[in-house]
Amino acid sequence: MNVALFGGTFDPIHRGHLAVARAARRQLMLEEILFVPSGVPPHKRADAVTPFHDRHAMVVLATAGERPFVPSRLEDPDLVAGATYSIDTVRRLRRALGPSDRMFFLIGAVPRHRDVARRGRPDARGGIRRGEPPRILAGRVARASA
Repeated sequence: MNVALFGGTFDPIHRGHLAVARAARRQLMLEEILFVPSGVPPHKRADAVTPFHDRHAMVVLATAGERPFVPSRLEDPDLVAGATYSIDTVRRLRRALGPSDRMFFLIGAVPRHRDVARRGRPDARGGIRRGEPPRILAGRVARASA
């Protein structure tokens, strides 16, 4: 099975997230995309983020009717203690998958505009323009030998 982990704060989840997931599903022939709202994002102040269960509920509503889109509680603070890091979530999911399953990690590309502008990146114009197809940034996660 081809499965992708699509993590993010999802505060709130929006059409852009869904467009990226649909495009990734087509391009990577994904059978399932796990939408994983971040539990306790280490890079954001706790009081600046909507509570996990509210963000998870938004993901449930936004993905309803799209069978391959699966809301996930992999980073639920009730199940995972402390700050949640993508690498730990990837490792937990990888261990849960079968040996023939292929896992992909979708990466959201929403830049912090000031940071991008300061670094002088070519995309400093502020991200994706309306009508521009989403670019899929994904990497296959290989099974670790150790």
